[in-house]
Amino acid sequence: MVKVREDQPLTSSGNVDIQQWLARLQEDVRLRDPDRLAQACEWAQRLESEAPDTHRVRSGPGSSFRMGLEMADILGELKLDQTALEAAVLYRSVREALITLEAVEKRFGSEVAGLIDGVLQMAAISQPYTPNNTMNQHNQQENLRKMLVNMVDDVRVALIKIAERTCALRQVKDAPLEKACRLPGKSRTFMPPGASSGYWADQVGAGRSVVSLPS
Repeated sequence: MVKVREDQPLTSSGNVDIQQWLARLQEDVRLRDPDRLAQACEWAQRLESEAPDTHRVRSGPGSSFRMGLEMADILGELKLDQTALEAAVLYRSVREALITLEAVEKRFGSEVAGLIDGVLQMAAISQPYTPNNTMNQHNQQENLRKMLVNMVDDVRVALIKIAERTCALRQVKDAPLEKACRLPGKSRTFMPPGASSGYWADQVGAGRSVVSLPS
């Protein structure tokens, strides 16, 4: 079962202590190159700190960098490889347009960039079709096809996305009411209604699929 982790270690200045976080992560998973993962963390942290105020308002409360670390914590407990952890750390920076996939590929390689791209494609269909949704039925079907291809090709894509939704569920209790009411609807795309944050990890461990398709 994926457990709720203790708060991320902080420096005296209030920033995440990346080296202590890495040491804690390695209690769960072996890293082939800790310095490389540290570079991904430092990059994501710097991108968030340098983002304009308008971006922070648009992206909402909470730290996207720290969510990336929490996602990596979850994936580390599931013993995913370092490539998946790097993708998790950088995913929110790409999704929030702080960096491009091309920049990620240049610094961390095509495999990391490919995982992030796959998760982005899953995010594109996380909202069900409604008359007010600008995504038409043809585009939804095409995105669904791409999502299925990615899941079959690399299960890490689905696990990264589920880790993100698990983090979102954990944040609901601290979110404004309007945002909290929206989050469960998104999460049901990937977890059964009422499932706990550890449910999907138990199901994955049992060899069962917990990713439900949008209607």
